[in-house]
Amino acid sequence: MAYVFLFRTHNGSRAGSVGFFFGALLPCYCGTVFPDADITLFGIGGHRNPLFHSCLSYYALSWLVRDWKYTVTQPLVTGYGIGLASHLWWDVFDYGDVRWLPGSMFDRLWLGANGIGALIPLRHNTQPSQQVKI
Repeated sequence: MAYVFLFRTHNGSRAGSVGFFFGALLPCYCGTVFPDADITLFGIGGHRNPLFHSCLSYYALSWLVRDWKYTVTQPLVTGYGIGLASHLWWDVFDYGDVRWLPGSMFDRLWLGANGIGALIPLRHNTQPSQQVKI
């Protein structure tokens, strides 16, 4: 909601901010549940795998849609990042144990830093990338 408020303040359009909000709802949910997909793949013993409990999927999604129109991808990527960050930060406060990392302090640092990394807004190209012909 805060991001939508900032979006509306920056762009000045109420209709645009409402569209942004509804466009970001489903990706936000997907970002919230994606880290727990490791339970399905690896079982409960592999839960909180560092690959799934990181901002790697956020940057991968951003990279995949880098050539799409920015106004279409902004709610998608931002919503996903907010959902992912909320999951990671919930695990910080819930004492989440990240596999392969020693000690609870490293686990919390990993989750917290990746939660912040998922909130960093990324700039996408507004124009499709131009290929250089040789």
